[in-house]
Amino acid sequence: APKKSWCCTNQGKGCTTPAPSTTAPPPPTTTSPPFDCQAGIENWQAGWSDPKKVWCCTNHGAGCTTTPPPTPVPPTPPPTPPP
Repeated sequence: APKKSWCCTNQGKGCTTPAPSTTAPPPPTTTSPPFDCQAGIENWQAGWSDPKKVWCCTNHGAGCTTTPPPTPVPPTPPPTPPP
């Protein structure tokens, strides 16, 4: 049993349970954004694909095909009749 224990601890062999992992976990992968919203910004209407327009608009406010609604003008009150 001592040999089995030593082999399990030092060689990862003969273990009745999985050997403890001695390797470090892989570094986390950094995901890059699917689109570069600065690339081609000056010609985004003609140069960007629809998915890029949607993604950049949603995530960066760039390339939005819809314009914000105009500022509403307050309604003019009806003229007050003279007394």
